Amino acid sequence: MCAGQVENCTDSVGGLSISGPNSRALLERLVLSPELVSHEAMRFMTAAQLDVGLTPATVCRVSVSGELGYEITCEANQLPALYDAVRDAGQGLGLQPIGKPQPHSSLFRNE
Repeated sequence: MCAGQVENCTDSVGGLSISGPNSRALLERLVLSPELVSHEAMRFMTAAQLDVGLTPATVCRVSVSGELGYEITCEANQLPALYDAVRDAGQGLGLQPIGKPQPHSSLFRNE
């Protein structure tokens, strides 16, 4: 039998989601090696540890909207820098924040 441990990390982890047809193009602008987020390298329901902007993060290719999308999680204290990097990189891609901002999460959609 395998023993496990559960830890509540709600206050230490934050994240955001990007979705829409330009979400891969947006993510490519934020990582050092864009090929790491290509369709071939990051298939649906896969995850990778990547620096997004200057923020170490876990990037998961998932879809909360039925479109191409990613969830990006990082340490909660680095979420404001991640948010700013995504917002800035989204210029010209139709990036729009959606939903009600929460302390440790945000959603973005692009057209």
